[in-house]
Amino acid sequence: MSAQICVPMWTIISGDKDFATILAYPPPHVSMIVVGAPDTNSPDQRKQLILRQLATMASQSLADTLVVLELSRVRIRRYADARATRALVRIVLAVTAVARDTRTLPGRAQ
Repeated sequence: MSAQICVPMWTIISGDKDFATILAYPPPHVSMIVVGAPDTNSPDQRKQLILRQLATMASQSLADTLVVLELSRVRIRRYADARATRALVRIVLAVTAVARDTRTLPGRAQ
């Protein structure tokens, strides 16, 4: 008999924008949903916004995603995409630093 690991699958639904940093919450998780509704909206209005916007994504997998629900749009950020973007930014910064340092080497014409 092989051993199986039980991984909890969960979703956080919050109006707290601190959850909008997907890299802070690595997989596995189902999703994090941040509701970007105005504070003046009633709980029932927020519930309707969540239900309406989630219905538009019924066929999509939300595994390992951050979903930001707003009145007029839905933004989906996948964990793997966020990691790739962060890695690309680090590469660009490193190349920029090397290019800057190369221009300032002694004996190099400015």
